[in-house]
Amino acid sequence: MASPLNIKKGFVYIDDVKGGSEINDYLNARVDPKFRHYGLVRPYNAAMSKRYRKQLMKLFREGQVRLLVCTDAAGMGCDIPDVDIVVQWKVPVTMFK
Repeated sequence: MASPLNIKKGFVYIDDVKGGSEINDYLNARVDPKFRHYGLVRPYNAAMSKRYRKQLMKLFREGQVRLLVCTDAAGMGCDIPDVDIVVQWKVPVTMFK
């Protein structure tokens, strides 16, 4: 990886916070070691403070954070035109979860 920008900007939706932590660690382990300290892959969920979520979303919009490993909390009212990829890590139990 020549640059952190080689990581597509996107959301990785997960079913629960515990599983999200494992997936976040898994994805971070795949980031080139020389870029890991940038925090390119970050967790995002409703259990985090509003202040943290607001700051993280700002960094994501600016492209400093490339992937958000998130619960449904990240997608609510979110309008970010330059998202490259959206992944549903596990299939939801219902279409509306």
